[in-house]
Amino acid sequence: MSFKMHIPFLSRLRKTPPAFDHENFIRLLHYYKEGRTTREEDRYIRAELQRNSDACMLMEDFRDTYGIDPILGRKRNRLAMASIAVIAILCAAGLLFAVGKNYRIVPIEQQNYHFRYKTLQELSGIIAREYRVKVIFDTPESASYHYTGMLDMNRPLSAFLEDVRNVSQVEYYYDVEGNLHFR
Repeated sequence: MSFKMHIPFLSRLRKTPPAFDHENFIRLLHYYKEGRTTREEDRYIRAELQRNSDACMLMEDFRDTYGIDPILGRKRNRLAMASIAVIAILCAAGLLFAVGKNYRIVPIEQQNYHFRYKTLQELSGIIAREYRVKVIFDTPESASYHYTGMLDMNRPLSAFLEDVRNVSQVEYYYDVEGNLHFR
């Protein structure tokens, strides 16, 4: 003997969304950063950020790890960068207020500089600023060499230069004035 119970409002209840998949969300953030997501995936990311606290925490970790906000649109990104630059100039204590939903204090000086497919010409400004050495390119080929990696400010510059030399034909030397030359 079995009996059925009829609940009149059960059909009007919202269906429970599927469980939140942390790995899939992080994978989508990486794809979004690279510009490889569809519109539906973009909508999913935005919806999860609005309704799911786990997604917000993962997004904060993603921002802290990669130093970027992949969800900002182009116009907001330009405005945020201008605001950050203005605050960085005005703040003499070495602290920076990050523009976002919640204001946070972040140190201006990062210990690591992660870069992807940058030329040595582009990296020369960072090397000159951080290590206080003038960078000179003897050949145009050495200036246009592309490199992906990390510049760790806690390690000596020679360690980074050895990494560059190991993966390319670019050689380096210092002249008598202490300038760094790439050839």
